[in-house]
Amino acid sequence: NDRLQQMLPEAPVVISEGRSFPVERHYLPLPAHQRFDEAVAVATAEMLRQESGSLLLFLPGVGEIQRVQEQLASRIGSDVLLCPLYGALSLNDQRKAILPAPQGMRKVVLATNIAETSLTIEGIRLVVDCAQERVARFDPRTGLTRLITQRVSQASMTQRAGRAGRLEPGISLHLIAKEQAERAAAQSEPEILQSDLSGLLMELLQWGCSDPAQMSWLDQPPAVNLLAAKRLLQMLGALEGERLSAQGQKMAALGNDPRLAAMLVSAKNDDEAATAAKIAAILEEPPRMGNSDLGVAFSRNQPAWQQRSQQLLKRLNVRGGEADSSLIAPLLAGAFADRIARRRGQDGRYQLANGMGAMLDANDALSRHEWLIAPLLLQGSASPDARILLA
Repeated sequence: NDRLQQMLPEAPVVISEGRSFPVERHYLPLPAHQRFDEAVAVATAEMLRQESGSLLLFLPGVGEIQRVQEQLASRIGSDVLLCPLYGALSLNDQRKAILPAPQGMRKVVLATNIAETSLTIEGIRLVVDCAQERVARFDPRTGLTRLITQRVSQASMTQRAGRAGRLEPGISLHLIAKEQAERAAAQSEPEILQSDLSGLLMELLQWGCSDPAQMSWLDQPPAVNLLAAKRLLQMLGALEGERLSAQGQKMAALGNDPRLAAMLVSAKNDDEAATAAKIAAILEEPPRMGNSDLGVAFSRNQPAWQQRSQQLLKRLNVRGGEADSSLIAPLLAGAFADRIARRRGQDGRYQLANGMGAMLDANDALSRHEWLIAPLLLQGSASPDARILLA
């Protein structure tokens, strides 16, 4: 707020305190000799034994939620419901986590940081915070996003603890030594410092700003990320010198991710446009679980994809046209030329055109193909090879 006031000194300041109740905050470091999921489950079960009410448990990701849920199941009474909560769950399962527990029951909501700020979960007066989060970090060398697990900031710990005091006085347990908590970063790192900036750069160029340093930023975008963004826009044919090319202007007008925008404007007829629009809709909201074959997703008539593809076709001023699976590969090749992949001989391992390695599960049906295009990749922290999510 102070930094915003310095940048916008004439702007009025509106303060809303909201309503909150006192929260007791406790700290307990996890034993080094015990597995993370087991140690978290033990601490959570102990808190449930000592205190009344429902509990919100913060964990870094879906894998930890599933493992801790398994460990907790044998450590709690029959009056306690276990309710996972993360973005990929069905709406029905998310509702179970958010709504009050049935009469005479308590619940443990196992959540990612989706529950840190955006949701009020009924009946919660206890919080267990593992003090970790999984965050996306853009790697400008590879052009991929990497997921890393890190300690949360002091501000996040305070925010998480506050969830116990929304409805009545509560108790929060941080699974970290108090001294470590006090040494944590004061605030989370701004997203602009760790993101793919190709969309931002394209928008700036559309405004006529060729040098991002001309803008007043709360946090200056990293030069290395801007350089990676410029290289991508050049590869997509969006630049002409330091300005947007004619194709770049069309891409910017769509408002999509630059790669998807490049694919959409490359369509030469209505069928190609309909195909590109459906691919873009799928890649914007990928299938939640399981099959990595884009062709399988393409064959499904999911209402959200259909609706989104119609919106995109309207922007392209295209009416009619049939989505055709035989057009998927050539359309993707233009926008994801650096992600064309050739099998490396070993099961599920591929070499991308940009020199990086990528992998599928060895038993994935796609791994029998020598050539793939992989528009959706995730760089893990445990392996140098990216994981192919959709191809």
